[in-house]
Amino acid sequence: MKKLFLVTLLFIAFSQSFAQKLFVAKENGLYGYVDANGKWVIEPSFDDADPFSHGFAAVKSKGLWSFIDKKGKLITPYRFSSARNFDGSVAVVEFSNTPGKHGLIDTTGSPVGKAIFGAIRKFSAEGLAMAKSESGDWGFIDKTGNWVIQPAYGGLRDFTSGLAMARSNSMWGYLDTKGQWAIEPKYDHIIPFRDGVAFVLEKEGWIVIDKKGQRLGNLSFSVVKAFSDGVAVVRNSKWGVVDKQGNWVVQPTFGFLSPFTGGLGRARENNKWGMIDKSGKWVVKPQYDNILGASEGIARVQKSGLWGYMDMEGNEIVEPRFQSAEKFVNGSAIVKVNNKWGIIDKSGKFTVDPKFDKLRSLLSTDEEEDGE
Repeated sequence: MKKLFLVTLLFIAFSQSFAQKLFVAKENGLYGYVDANGKWVIEPSFDDADPFSHGFAAVKSKGLWSFIDKKGKLITPYRFSSARNFDGSVAVVEFSNTPGKHGLIDTTGSPVGKAIFGAIRKFSAEGLAMAKSESGDWGFIDKTGNWVIQPAYGGLRDFTSGLAMARSNSMWGYLDTKGQWAIEPKYDHIIPFRDGVAFVLEKEGWIVIDKKGQRLGNLSFSVVKAFSDGVAVVRNSKWGVVDKQGNWVVQPTFGFLSPFTGGLGRARENNKWGMIDKSGKWVVKPQYDNILGASEGIARVQKSGLWGYMDMEGNEIVEPRFQSAEKFVNGSAIVKVNNKWGIIDKSGKFTVDPKFDKLRSLLSTDEEEDGE
């Protein structure tokens, strides 16, 4: 009985969470928000709108931005020249009375610290965000708007595996979260750390190093991608796959490879795309015009200009019939057909008919940002 009660509570919580998910929708030139059934929850009345994040969304009217809650209530007047989604308890904004200066606000719309930054990027898992000072140098701030790592760098990248790429005197190295050099700036080019390892460029080519800056393996490469899923795709004359020790796990025989996700990597041969496993075996023969990375075990595939979906065993679960298709999140995906947008489930059935001029969610807004 106790187990049944717990299952019931979980089902209710899931149902409420799903019901509360809102999508940006455009109709007759204006933006509003619909629920997972395509019903208007916040009527289209905005010139532009961003997806909800942490319970709030940025909306635009008459050239200025503000934020609303999920009932459509403004939490602050329209007074921002630009605004980004809330990142936990704060959002990055540019006040209209101080053009070019960025700062933070809290969920009541009140400023947090001073708007003195030339730019502020996304906050990382470490609670730090890259920020540009008035002098044009980059450092890291916390969510109170205070410098944690002083702006002294010509270029920065976000923290990954606890280290951030930083450029000083035209050379690149890696900083720890205290702003100390974990690996001194002595490289012309470097790649972010993933899974505790990274690539750096030496005279002989790209090599693998650990967090102490020690070289792993004896191989070097002409082109590399950052580690993903415990391996990295690299190229000399052809593309192959190496492990975290810098050793070949798939010999370089492919025309092109992209980073692995969920145990599979996209591979191209003779201008057609397929997918290989970490042994280099074709799981999906090269037959598609394009394949985009997997989400929830489902990849997007393109044939003859139309998009569909494929599982990780190579089965087309939704045949290519859409003009555009976004990745699956919580079992739903936004698609475009006949120049209208709707939402499908994993069987390809429309849960929201394609009737909107545009639909957006928080599916693919998180891009890695550089400070340079």
